[in-house]
Amino acid sequence: MIPSTTGRTIDLAEVSQGILSGQRVVPASFTEKQPEHDTAWAEKLNITERISTFTTEHPCCASRVSNIHRAADILQNQIIEPGEVFSLNERLGPRTVERGFVEAGAIAEGNKFVDDVGGGVSQIATTLYNTMFFAGLEDVSHTPHSLYISRYPMGREATVNYPNLDLQFRNDSNSGVLIRAAYTDTSITFAFYSSSEGRVVTSTEPTVTARYPAGAETIKTPFLPKGTTKSEDGYDGFSVVYSRTVERPGQEPARREWTWRYDTLDAKTYVGTG
Repeated sequence: MIPSTTGRTIDLAEVSQGILSGQRVVPASFTEKQPEHDTAWAEKLNITERISTFTTEHPCCASRVSNIHRAADILQNQIIEPGEVFSLNERLGPRTVERGFVEAGAIAEGNKFVDDVGGGVSQIATTLYNTMFFAGLEDVSHTPHSLYISRYPMGREATVNYPNLDLQFRNDSNSGVLIRAAYTDTSITFAFYSSSEGRVVTSTEPTVTARYPAGAETIKTPFLPKGTTKSEDGYDGFSVVYSRTVERPGQEPARREWTWRYDTLDAKTYVGTG
């Protein structure tokens, strides 16, 4: 650990007044500034080891990858203090072009596929959720996708949309948590550094409990030339369940179960009448 040091700052308002008044030589005085977080604060966090890590993969070079990398850069080296509730929307802020995000594919309300600034950030949410899951931290709020995406663990995933759909979890340990992010053209990885405090995490793999096959629908449309067709794939729906048990020294094991049902989306064939 690199110890904190006291800094120095200049009263810029005082200097600006001198410059604006035409002075060729402007005296400036330094004042000491204490670090926002000092050595004692860092030592109290008790960050000594990696307690969890998780990686998800994605195809290379799509515009959504730029959003994944931008979000990972924002989260790099952030600290979650003991007792603090982490909010992904709060930490990332609005996904706008001005803040370095781009337009990419996303799933909108009603299971519609649209382009949206910040599309792809849900992969950050899923990767971060699983890192939290295997660290044994407290799940406060998360929402899986409405349609299953095969690059994620069934059910054990999360989506976000600023500002109303969030991923939140609490650092319910006595040590701080440091977030580290790493990425390639085809993957994103998060790792949490903290102290395990003897915490042991075990889990069951997601298990499908029911399936709901997609149907097929034919739709006539004047927006295609007569005699031509256009097809859209359907999505099977299913229900899934998984659980996690967290053991702590001197406490009863804490087991929690999660369930989720993915929507069914019928395949569509559009037949032109135009």
